[in-house]
Amino acid sequence: MPVIVNVGVKHMVVEVTVPYEGGAAVRFFQIEYMDLDDSNTVKLRLSRNALDEDKTVQYRLEHLRPGGSFIVRCCAESSVGPGPFSPWTKEIELLAGPAQASYLVPGTSK
Repeated sequence: MPVIVNVGVKHMVVEVTVPYEGGAAVRFFQIEYMDLDDSNTVKLRLSRNALDEDKTVQYRLEHLRPGGSFIVRCCAESSVGPGPFSPWTKEIELLAGPAQASYLVPGTSK
């Protein structure tokens, strides 16, 4: 399940844990996010260095609507194909204006 570790006026940083099931290496993550005010879902397919041994990967989602409310989900993809999507995250609200540039989401250590 994706974890939102940083939120700004027009961006959020999504951290995903690389699954390991003893099979093919994860090459991509498919990330979907939805702006709850217009219900459009944006689908991204983001590459990952398959040789990277990090257990987590972070992606910055940019050009989002300031003050918007979003939900996010993801799935890992290997040479075998994509896995199942995670459940949607809880609602994440972006900052409304430039007074605060960004903040770390409570409960994260990044």
